[in-house]
This record gives sequence, C-alpha cells and structure tokens, in this order.
Amino acid sequence: MHSPEQILSANRERVDRELGDLLNLEASLRYQASEAFAISFVYPWVREQKDDIDGDLGFNYASLEADTDSTQQIVILALDYSSLPAYRRQQSAAPMRFSLAYRERFGGDGPRSGQANPILYTRWLVAGLELLF
Repeated sequence: MHSPEQILSANRERVDRELGDLLNLEASLRYQASEAFAISFVYPWVREQKDDIDGDLGFNYASLEADTDSTQQIVILALDYSSLPAYRRQQSAAPMRFSLAYRERFGGDGPRSGQANPILYTRWLVAGLELLF
C-alpha cells in the first residue's frame, strides 16, 4: 500500500475522475462617483469539493482523492473611467474605458498532495483599456 505523499508508483490504471462540485459566492459593491468614474469592490469566496476517483483494479484510490478539496478568498478593488457619456455629448474624441484593478487572494486552503496544484497566495495589478467602435 502506497502513502498519499508518494508521487511515483508502479501501479498503472485508467481511472474515472469526477471533479468536485464548485461553489462560488460573490459579493460586490459599486459606487458611481460621477458619470465617468466608478469604484468597485468584489469579494469572491470559492469552495471546491473533493474529487471522486474510481477504478477497477482495487488500488488505494482514496490516496488520489486526498487533499483535492480547496477554498479561496479573494478581494478585488477597481477604479474605472469611461469617456462614453462625454463622447455621446460630442465632448470626447473617442469612446473608451480605462480600468485599474488590484486583486489579492488572501485566504483559503488547498491541495497539499503531489497529485494536485496548491492554492497560491497571489497579488495582481491589472490595467485595461477598451476602445469602443
């Protein structure tokens, strides 16, 4: 019998893998400071259930299922600027939208076994520009 922490094994078999259900809850707030500027806050909470792995040769399939469940907590803060209202009034040369967002995964737990990817604590700063036609 192999340990769940042992990544390599002489056992080979095609197995059936049913990914765990995904529950995604999200709360958001948006404040429209003016017709051009908006500030938003988004808080997603994600829970992934444990995977179900079955096979026909009687191996220790539970070791493959171990630690495949995870949770994530994320916060996103964004600032948006749109020239579309000014463009409609012919006060802007081009209809566009510019956004700047900060995203951080600050909490959660995830897979710890060698069979799955860990939940990483990440921070992103994203800038976007859309030109509308």
